[in-house]
Amino acid sequence: MREAVVRFCAGGGDNFEGILSDMKRRAEEMGGVRSRKVVADNENAFVSFVENFYPKIAKFKRNLLRDQQSGVSLEGVALLGTPHLIAVDQKGDTRYVFLYAAKWKPNDLKSYLHLLSIIIEGKHGGTADQLWCMDLRAGKTHKFKKSERLATRCADAARHYARVF
Repeated sequence: MREAVVRFCAGGGDNFEGILSDMKRRAEEMGGVRSRKVVADNENAFVSFVENFYPKIAKFKRNLLRDQQSGVSLEGVALLGTPHLIAVDQKGDTRYVFLYAAKWKPNDLKSYLHLLSIIIEGKHGGTADQLWCMDLRAGKTHKFKKSERLATRCADAARHYARVF
């Protein structure tokens, strides 16, 4: 699904049907007991992106799905990962897009977004307020705001992890 979103954006919003068909075919080829659910979930997420978020993107800048994973340090732990793509929103601001298609507990999502903001700052030179979390299940944006309490909890967890491992 994330590959399909990037292809759609990179193609200027063209070939919806072709990208959707290819995405569904690839999910079906994976097989397994849950393949129908995966296909349906991917289709719903892709359609949600196209309807709810793509109109808010003024310009696609860069695909980050295949970016080299060099890591950003947090209290002795290397954070790997990156947002899915970089785009410019309708206001002209550069945004680091995280395509959120899962259903996590709210505190888990906040923690993940905090760690992702550290990566955005350390690897891409951006800021936490440039993080654009697109909830593809609900069709809405999750606002992320850094908090000292969450920063302390994540740093403490990283220090503990570094000590143990």
